[in-house]
Amino acid sequence: MSEAYFIFELTTRCNLDCIYCYNVWKQTETYQQKDLTLAEVKTIYTNINKDVSIKGITLAGGEPLLNKEIFQIASFLKSKGVKTAITSNGLLLNDENIKQLIDCGVDHFEVSLPSIENNTYDKLCCSKELKPVRAAILNIRKYNVKLTVSAVITKYNIEEVYNIIELSVVFGADYFSFNRFVPGGKGLTNGEILGLNKQQLMQALGEANRAAKVFNIPVVVAIPVEHCLCDTKTFRNLNFGTCVCGDYKWVVDPFGNLRTCEQNPAIIGNLLETEFNTLSQKDIVSQFRESNYNTDCASQTCFANCGGGCRYCR
Repeated sequence: MSEAYFIFELTTRCNLDCIYCYNVWKQTETYQQKDLTLAEVKTIYTNINKDVSIKGITLAGGEPLLNKEIFQIASFLKSKGVKTAITSNGLLLNDENIKQLIDCGVDHFEVSLPSIENNTYDKLCCSKELKPVRAAILNIRKYNVKLTVSAVITKYNIEEVYNIIELSVVFGADYFSFNRFVPGGKGLTNGEILGLNKQQLMQALGEANRAAKVFNIPVVVAIPVEHCLCDTKTFRNLNFGTCVCGDYKWVVDPFGNLRTCEQNPAIIGNLLETEFNTLSQKDIVSQFRESNYNTDCASQTCFANCGGGCRYCR
């Protein structure tokens, strides 16, 4: 039986309004406001587990803690032996919620920290509430769980890359996730003011590489970078990967719809109605997987390493 990793988008709601947000419901009127319920999660789990070994599930959103059934959902996954993580903006991760999530089986927290400067955080997230985010990271570190700090890197915070990673280390993060800005969701309307050109991307990767070496922290470049865009071997302290969306990693939205990745609005089908194996074999999936292979890639041996990079960066 093959393995797969899933992201469950528990709600379309969020308590921030980040100008770089990739959520697909920020770019289409197809999605109405909705929370994924415990009963729906149980059905979805059954329709997945028949066909594939679930390697793990990340609870995401929107802001997943706005889903009032999040603790029951995490407890259900724990009862099934599923490794469960959560990705959050941190505003609702007070000590009580952190402890309850851990008790319910969550063993990996990812908190977004796109800036350590109040003004920049406000520009990016439309919020002046940076202090609770920093407090959340420190609170998580008190417990025996994995902690990742992540940041979407844009023109607004490119000069902060080194310092954000430095603070993450000081706050006890186990990993840092480097996410270059990819236009999607609300970010589609802000691409010009946020997007990095090649020179800026190289600058940001260079600063992340330097910080990874100085502070000895694993820095994961979460969104694949095409090798033809830059020689990733130059950044020996960074961890690059290839796109596994629609192959190893899948997304389930608050309506139970299966998608190939967080940025792809295309719906494959609904897991409340159809088993995973049937949906994953649809032509729309193979077409997505092949969409980043062009004639230039055919002559490049590096394609096996980057898979053509992110399909939404071109």
